[in-house]
Amino acid sequence: MRFGRAIRGFVIPARGLSLLEETAWQRGKREASELANGRAILFMIVCAPIFALGGLFFALTGFWWPLRVFLAALIGLAVAVVAAFAVSGYYALRAPYRQRKEAREYARALETHVREYAEWARRREIADDFRRETLEHVRVIGDGQERRSASELDHDWRATVANVIAQLLAHGASDNTQALIEIDAQLRVLDAKEDGYGDDEIARIRNSMATTSWNVWSAMRGARHQRLRLLP
Repeated sequence: MRFGRAIRGFVIPARGLSLLEETAWQRGKREASELANGRAILFMIVCAPIFALGGLFFALTGFWWPLRVFLAALIGLAVAVVAAFAVSGYYALRAPYRQRKEAREYARALETHVREYAEWARRREIADDFRRETLEHVRVIGDGQERRSASELDHDWRATVANVIAQLLAHGASDNTQALIEIDAQLRVLDAKEDGYGDDEIARIRNSMATTSWNVWSAMRGARHQRLRLLP
């Protein structure tokens, strides 16, 4: 029973293994099976020379015809087995090089993924800090504890926004990142002054601070990091 399972495991391609878990022989069996299933014509071309030998034997009329038929069937079976093992052996010999190449590519992809993930996480931290600190400042202004003039507050707010933009760009954000689009849109609204605040510049700036920080935080929280595509 164990011998039968060993033979079966040696001959039949393994299932459920990832490319990184395959041995060279398992890789060879799988690729030979894929060749036979997906490229039957090419597989028959590989087998044709051995089948031709069987045909020559079958053409010999000196043998009793039932014996020729029986032997031709055995030769055909042997040809199929030999061809499968030959192709599997060929792919098995090539497997170590291809597996090393795939492993290096996967390692590079993993390194890139880890680096990009760290940058993505840092951008979220920047958005979290921006929202928390800005809303605290908004509360201070709302309580009447802000002692600076509107122009000084406006200058400080724009400097804060510029610093956040620089941090996001330094950690992988692009110009079309939603968070940066939100910042640009809110600064345009602030400059346009098309709201109901009239001459109350501090209230206008306070509203801009609250809206911008919330929108940036929401945009970054909604951004999803692309998952690493694992080998099948």
